[in-house]
Amino acid sequence: MRKFINVNHLLFLIGIIFTGVGVTKALRHDESWWPAIFFGLCTLSILLAQLGWKPYLNHLEVSPWGLRRTFGPKLRAKKIEEIAWMDVTKIEVETTDAGPAADDMFFWIHGVDRKGILIPSELASQHGLIKELQARFPGLDNRALAEASGCCTNAYFLLWSKESLE
Repeated sequence: MRKFINVNHLLFLIGIIFTGVGVTKALRHDESWWPAIFFGLCTLSILLAQLGWKPYLNHLEVSPWGLRRTFGPKLRAKKIEEIAWMDVTKIEVETTDAGPAADDMFFWIHGVDRKGILIPSELASQHGLIKELQARFPGLDNRALAEASGCCTNAYFLLWSKESLE
């Protein structure tokens, strides 16, 4: 069966209709403005989502110095996690049973003084993090990484540790 209309377009159209009815009733003094305002805001959020606006920022910088992740709501203060390559002490992968609808694999990059950075796998793949880790950390356990990629339970996989080299 062929779809003739996109669900998001249908929701947007319904939102416009409800907003229009609310405005009309409010102008005639049959209703208060609240239904019109509510449906107008709902319609605006649908439109923004269709245009690709995401209310949450999740950005990773991979540089010669190290890693820096900035994340949080776009309209509020952001959180920043960062670590220098020379401070990395351990690299782990955490898997969860939340997938496949949600990100279920995370890279834990541990550093000195209990500092570190957590990177979701989707963000890691967008920035080529695995290749960068393989280049910078000889002895990175690719077998453990492959095992973690296929895991769908809650587990941790050690990929590299500074202690194991010493």
